[in-house]
Amino acid sequence: MSPFLQNLLDGLLQSVQDLGQSLPRLLMALIVFGIGYGIADIVRRTIFRAITRANLGRKGDTLDTVLSQLAFAIVLTLVGIIAMGVVGIDVTSLVAGLGLTSLAIGFALKDILENTISGLLILLSRSYVVGDIISVSGQEGEVSDISLRVTTILNNDGIETLIPNRLVYGSILQNRTARPVLRRSLEFPLAAGADARKAVATAVQAAQQVAPAPTGRPTSAEVVLNADGAQRLRLYYWVPSRDQDPLLATSLIAATNAALGESKLEA
Repeated sequence: MSPFLQNLLDGLLQSVQDLGQSLPRLLMALIVFGIGYGIADIVRRTIFRAITRANLGRKGDTLDTVLSQLAFAIVLTLVGIIAMGVVGIDVTSLVAGLGLTSLAIGFALKDILENTISGLLILLSRSYVVGDIISVSGQEGEVSDISLRVTTILNNDGIETLIPNRLVYGSILQNRTARPVLRRSLEFPLAAGADARKAVATAVQAAQQVAPAPTGRPTSAEVVLNADGAQRLRLYYWVPSRDQDPLLATSLIAATNAALGESKLEA
């Protein structure tokens, strides 16, 4: 037999022997990984169900999906490291290399990581959910989606705006639908010499007939002075934070003007 064929045969035999020796380790690693995958899936499902039950089906929550997938990825990564150790791979040097690589990637993807961490904190804090009307970074609208990277809001003109979560988390945010009712105000001019107390009582009575005040949130009014000394009446009323009647303010203006016009408000 030629030296070339002899070397080729010896190499094949050595490969078969090495495979035979490493086969038990490979099988054990596959078994470990399979068991670990099952455990990771159980952890994912358990966290998903627990958070879903805690949320009580609240509209717009993505926290259950995000945290369950994150837990699944962490457990599966640990299982993969254990499986590689069973095969005989130097896990210590691998982990050290991954640490340096992660550090370099972290610097390169700084903005993405900031948005992701901010998105996770937003989901955990539950300061707003899909369907809420918020105002942040000069933008106002209904939240249509919350991802780990951006918050998407839809304004009254039907325009979608994507706001990076790091800006949302680091800015002053107003949630107009965090409470069931909101206070609004309207102003009306008063004739010179009008009785302020009578004007307040008349305006409140007229407003309550159009928009009855919710319990504990009474309709109120006050008379204030302009810089030139002219009086104007400021009416405060309450509206639902969701599903508002777009014609309510118009109806209140008409009813209050009529009531003030019909009443004799001379002091």
